[in-house]
Amino acid sequence: MRGKIFILVVMLIFLIYGSSIIYVQAKYPGYDNRYRPLLGGIQIVIPYYYYLYYCSLAFPVNFKENGNQKYGFITAGHCSGKKAGGGDVYQPTVDQNNFIGSIIRNSYGVDSRADAALIRIEGSDNENGICKHIYENGNLSFGNHKPDNDGRVGILDVRTPFKEMELNENYIQYKSGSTTGLTYGIVIQYDYYAKYPDGDLYPALLISRCKNSSNCYYNTTIVDRGDSGGPVYDRILIYQELGGALKYYGAIIYGLVAGRDPSKPQNDTRYMVASWATKVKEIWPDISFITCGSGSLCW
Repeated sequence: MRGKIFILVVMLIFLIYGSSIIYVQAKYPGYDNRYRPLLGGIQIVIPYYYYLYYCSLAFPVNFKENGNQKYGFITAGHCSGKKAGGGDVYQPTVDQNNFIGSIIRNSYGVDSRADAALIRIEGSDNENGICKHIYENGNLSFGNHKPDNDGRVGILDVRTPFKEMELNENYIQYKSGSTTGLTYGIVIQYDYYAKYPDGDLYPALLISRCKNSSNCYYNTTIVDRGDSGGPVYDRILIYQELGGALKYYGAIIYGLVAGRDPSKPQNDTRYMVASWATKVKEIWPDISFITCGSGSLCW
C-alpha cells in the first residue's frame, strides 16, 4: 500500500512540476475569465501530451479555406509545444465546453519572419465568434494615458514597424497578456535579430520597460510565460468627454509577443521581443486583418 501511495505522489509531483501544468501560476485578474465572443489578450490553453501551454490571443483575421472565407485568431506559434505544430485550443481552461478551435497553420521553427499560429475558430463561417477589440486590465500606463472606460480597446489598424519608433516616446508600445496584464515599453530596436534555441526570429521588435540603464518606467516584469501571443500595440485616444471623465482608446497593432530577449539572462525582466504582425500576412497572403475602423465603431 505504501508503495502505491509513493507512486501516486511521484506522479502528482511530476504533473505539477515536471510539466508546464502550473496550477499556481499567477494570472492577471480578468484574463482567465471566459469570453464569448473572443478578443485579444485573453488566456488560451493548448494541451500537448502531458503539458498544458498557456498563452494569449493576439488579433482576429479572416482567411480562405477550400475557397470559403473563415474566421480565426492569431497567437504565437510556439504555444503549440512543437515546431510547425497544430493542436486544439481552449479558452480559458481545458473543458469540452471551452473548446474554441484548432491551430491549422504554424510558422514556428519553419519561417524566421514570425512566431505565429492561425487558430480556426469553431463555427468560423461567420464573424459572430470574434471581437475586434483587445482586453485591458492593469495599473500601468504611460504619460496621460488612463484606463479605457470599457476595459478594452478597439483595433484601428495593423501596421509595419519603422525606424523612427526607436527610443521615441511618441511610439510607446503596450502589451496585453494573461500573466502580466497590461504593460508597456519603449522600442529599443524595430528590426531586432532574436536568436532562440528553436530558431531565429527576424525582424522583431525589441521593447524595454526602461529608457536606459538607470531610468525605468516601472519595476515589475514587462512579459512572462503565458503572455506569448498577446498583442503589442500603440494606444491611441479616440474619444474624451468634455472634462475628461470618459476616455476611450484604440489600438494600432505592430506585433505579437514572442517572449523575453534570449540574449539576456532569464531573470532580466526589462525586455520583450515581439514578431511583426504584418509578417503574418506576408507568410500567409490569404489572411486579412479584421479591424473596427476608427472613431465610434471602436468603442
